[in-house]
Amino acid sequence: MLPFAALGQSATTAAPRYSHAGVPAPTAEDLAVVKPEWYTELVQRVFPCNLPYKDIRHYSACLRVFLSLQPPFDPARREHFGERYDPAKYYECRRNGRPNEGHCERLILRRRESPETWPHHVGKPAPIKWPEAPRESVYRPGMSALEYWRALCKAEAGEFIYRTVPGVTAIYQVRPRAKEPGLALGDRYVMEDPYGYIEAESGTLDNIPWFVAGP
Repeated sequence: MLPFAALGQSATTAAPRYSHAGVPAPTAEDLAVVKPEWYTELVQRVFPCNLPYKDIRHYSACLRVFLSLQPPFDPARREHFGERYDPAKYYECRRNGRPNEGHCERLILRRRESPETWPHHVGKPAPIKWPEAPRESVYRPGMSALEYWRALCKAEAGEFIYRTVPGVTAIYQVRPRAKEPGLALGDRYVMEDPYGYIEAESGTLDNIPWFVAGP
């Protein structure tokens, strides 16, 4: 499972949207021969363009199409791109290595958004009104790292209870965590909430998040 923008593309090859210095734009022939399933998420596919032997001649074309769907790095959205995100370096890494090597994937990691997913039988409720963030910084000159951490916990951390419902024996995740590749665990930007991440918790079943049984 990989955090690529190409996930969820339609059954036909998507039109190129982006260009990157050092990466040739896909040609009309590339778009005609490259199949979306070569670069979209499949259960058995470890990374994009890991092609079957019979299709290996289209390897470079697949890379060009795949990278034309990846946006350029946006400094204004730093946390949405991997620490080493660089489509051009990714292209060179994949071109110079063996097609079935996956160490290049750290160069194309991006954050996968976790949208709200409500049960089919429940309409989306009114938006949750979050408590206002502190208006002033809690940092004071001369604070040690530990003192600053404690001040942040006291001022900004905590649980925010929206509604209490009695007699419930399960927890429903409105924003279930997506399954992430191993390389994402070593990147400080890719995962929105890495704390406590386990694969058994992530994923969806028929577009409904897993239920975690209570005591």
